[in-house]
Amino acid sequence: MKTEAALLVQTGMPLVVAEIEIPALKAGQVLVEIAYSGACGTQVMEWRGDKGEDKWVPHCLGHEGTGVVLETGSAVTNHSPAICRRTSRCCSAAPRRPGWAPSTMC
Repeated sequence: MKTEAALLVQTGMPLVVAEIEIPALKAGQVLVEIAYSGACGTQVMEWRGDKGEDKWVPHCLGHEGTGVVLETGSAVTNHSPAICRRTSRCCSAAPRRPGWAPSTMC
């Protein structure tokens, strides 16, 4: 599956809108269609290059978002069907409780 995303490709430069591949879900992940996302002050500093070299470039900014859960991994047994409170560029947060989905999927 593919989607369009605004990517930080180089610090201090405008974000680049590009089509990206959405990876297959791992067992404890959820796929969320993001409706709204924000970039915090720390991410603005990251974009400007104030935090030094970014070893994750290219990547999406925005980890404070909401959206609709589209799909769940095989180990997810309980989740909020309509809301994801946060996203993360690393997509690796652990579930808060066994069987619950972490609210992270870029």
